[in-house]
Amino acid sequence: MLFEPAPAQYYPTSHPTITSHLTIHLAGTGDHGFMRRHLIALPLVADGVASVILESPYYGRRKPIRQVRSKLLHVCDLLVLGFTTIAESLHLLRWAKHNGYHRSCVSGFSMGGVHAAMVACLSPEPVACSPHLAPHSASEPFCNGPLWQGTRLYRTPRDFIRPVSFQSEHGRLDDVNVPYENELEATRLRLERAFSITDVTKFPKPLRPDAAVFVVGRYDRYVSLDSASRLQSHFDGSQIHIVDGGHVSSFLMYQDWFRSAVLASLSKL
Repeated sequence: MLFEPAPAQYYPTSHPTITSHLTIHLAGTGDHGFMRRHLIALPLVADGVASVILESPYYGRRKPIRQVRSKLLHVCDLLVLGFTTIAESLHLLRWAKHNGYHRSCVSGFSMGGVHAAMVACLSPEPVACSPHLAPHSASEPFCNGPLWQGTRLYRTPRDFIRPVSFQSEHGRLDDVNVPYENELEATRLRLERAFSITDVTKFPKPLRPDAAVFVVGRYDRYVSLDSASRLQSHFDGSQIHIVDGGHVSSFLMYQDWFRSAVLASLSKL
């Protein structure tokens, strides 16, 4: 059975007749609605760049009834959010090319930047990429950063605590098991292993890794410079710009840097 997806009603009814540029803006953590990304997208029109602002699953009008603000009910919700965002972004890229946008960029702030990098790695066509203040993996902020303190953890009965196996660089499970008596540390390690599938450095190399321009915050306490550098290193030949701000202040003070990064990445295609 064929059906028209709900977002189709928002697609433009007219399309460019000449080569045009388009950027897909993905949501960061807690970015409900479109206002913040609209601030980035609107000035790009003057440079001939159209924009699509995608509302993430579990956010805005796509938020489950029982969910309060950005507090996801389950750990798996974060993974579903990411998988769905990637799939929808890949579909939008295909739609854009079919309708005359021959140069496309995927961009995002924080969580949106991670998703943008993933989309670039999985896209079957060359695509520009511009992540802003993005970690290389969800485990960075949730297991080793401030968001760890905001995660509700339930005590694990000792009967359910099992030895934890570490995975080697070659993909095999090592024979050495490390038991954890500390329940909190055991939970953190399990969460870290669950989020290991979000590690962009384990994704395939993008077709045009050089068409990526990263922006990172020198004083970012949510995303370390080391994590941001690991993400950038996966994109051979890419550029990284460092701004003198934290995670929030960088968004407020350096939006022109974000737009410049988007334009620079598009120019490389």
